[in-house]
Order: sequence, then structure tokens, then C-alpha cells
Amino acid sequence: HQLAACRPGSRQNGSVQTGGQAADALRLSTPDAGAVARSLTGVLAVTAIAMFAVSTATAMWTLAAGIIASAIALQRSPGGRVPLVVTGSIELAIVVFLGTVSGSHSIVFVVVVALWCFAAGMQWSLGANAGLVASAASALLVIAPSTAPTLGDVLLAALFVISAGVVQALLIAIWPPRRWRAQREGLTRAYRSL
Repeated sequence: HQLAACRPGSRQNGSVQTGGQAADALRLSTPDAGAVARSLTGVLAVTAIAMFAVSTATAMWTLAAGIIASAIALQRSPGGRVPLVVTGSIELAIVVFLGTVSGSHSIVFVVVVALWCFAAGMQWSLGANAGLVASAASALLVIAPSTAPTLGDVLLAALFVISAGVVQALLIAIWPPRRWRAQREGLTRAYRSL
């Protein structure tokens, strides 16, 4: 009887089970396709500029930072999305700066990675979102190239990473989430409870 209750579409006590609370939570928080398309367009535009203007390494960092900033922008937050996206982008730019500066010195790079990973672990105490952003930033740190970049390349890489986040912040500020989404989700929950 318990196994049958776990299957989608099974009947238990006269009601239809559709995947449980976890599935409902995921379904309700999924962003709309328009917001995702706008976000990806912004990420690809900044990445293309970085690739043609600087280097493929900068484009790689810009793409990754843009995706992380996009994920932050698409999440609901009581403190506002724009400040979180900008703050997260500054954190990502710091990580890229540290990676480009220390990437050509093996011992320094290992120390920087160890210190950053410790700091990323500490950010989990601030909350899951802060911890996830810091962990994703760790991935940006460890993909630093081992060649010594010029000062201009270091600054441009950090600048493009910040600009990828600023583009996401602008997109969310210009086209905010639909205002009726909260009402629609409330109605969906009410109908499901019936």
C-alpha cells in the first residue's frame, strides 16, 4: 500500500497523489519562460562581447558569472533581487580577480583556493543562497588559467564578470516578474488543497 502511494497518479484515501510536496514546491517556483529567455539572451550577449574583446578565458568566466547572476535574479527574495544580483556579481568578480592574479603561481594559487573554499563554507551560515553563490564562485576560481595575464586582462576579466551581473540586474529591473504571479500561486495552492 505504501509503495502504491508513492507512484504519481496513484489513489490514496480517495485523492490523487501527483508527486508530493517536493514536486509541488518545484513546480510553483519555476520561473516563466520569458524571464529565462531574457536572462539567457543577456548572458550570451555579454559573453560574446567578452570573447571578441578580450579572450576565451574571460568569456568563460563571464558566461559562468552571468549564469550564476541569472540564477540569483530568477529567485524570489524579500530583500529585492537587484541588490542581491549586484552583490553576488561583485563577489564573483573578486574571485575571478584572485584567480587571475594567483593562477600562474602554484603555491599561492593553492593557498588562495583553500582560503576561498573556507570562506565559501562560512557563507553557508548566512543561508543556502549565499552558500550556493560562494560555492559556485569557487568553481570560477579553480578554472583560472596557469599563464600569467597582463594587468589589463585581469581588470577586464573582473569588469566583464561584474557587467554580466549588472545586465541581469537591469533585465530584472526593466522586466520584473509578473505582478499576478503571487495571486496565481495562491489560487493554485487553494485548488490543490481542495
